Parts: sequence; structure tokens; C-alpha cells
Amino acid sequence: MENTHTKIHAPSDDPIIQTENGKQYSNVIRVKADAEGIGDEERIKNLRSLAGAIAHGLRRFGEIFVRSIGRDATYKAVKAIIEAGGLVAVHNHDLYTRPGYIMADDVKGKDEMTGICFIVVTSTKTNKQPADVVVSE
Repeated sequence: MENTHTKIHAPSDDPIIQTENGKQYSNVIRVKADAEGIGDEERIKNLRSLAGAIAHGLRRFGEIFVRSIGRDATYKAVKAIIEAGGLVAVHNHDLYTRPGYIMADDVKGKDEMTGICFIVVTSTKTNKQPADVVVSE
């Protein structure tokens, strides 16, 4: 059976970096799995922190690349993107994402690994209500 999935290097290979007050900000967020044995409260804290970072990055850059390698890291990334959707919704924005494959070199002693890169963007919600329908006889 032929492999029909193409693996591409995501645009996040060339991140946008802004420097402000000695700190660097990037539009690429790399997600790693939580350590084993971590408590539920700490896991939730880490997830909310990641969601906040995604929402903040969206406000700063307009688009964020959330990269993950491995099942646990990808699951954490998906949950954080869902949580970030709620954070940007209070500012009247919709969150959209598109997943894609990425190739990472030299991860965990392996020459090359496949990961997932979620491209996350927002757009302003349109609150247009349908016009009142008048039925004429």
C-alpha cells in the first residue's frame, strides 16, 4: 500500500520573533507532555497556562503554530487549543485551526520523527442578525 500522506515542513520552521524589553516572543509554541506522576491540579494549571499562551500569541501575532510530537503532547495541545477558543471568544473572536504534519530532527535519540503542527488563527465574529421578515398578503 502506497503512503498517500505527504510530510511537509510547516511554515513554523521560520518563526516570527519579536523582542521587547529584553524578552523574545515567538509565534511558535512547542508542546511537551506532562511529566509522569503529576497531580491533576498541576496538570490543569499547565493546560490553562498553555491555553493562555496560545490566546496571548494570537493577540500579538494573529496566528500561532502549536507543535507537538507524541500522543500525550498532541492530546494536550488539542485540549489547550479548545480552551484557548473560549479565551478568545470573550473578545468576540472565533478560533480556527488546521493540523498538518511536521518533521523533527534528532528527537529523543531518533534521527527523524513525525509530529503535528496546528496552525491556529482567529477572526472577528459577525453578529449580523437576519432582517425581520415581513410577510405581505
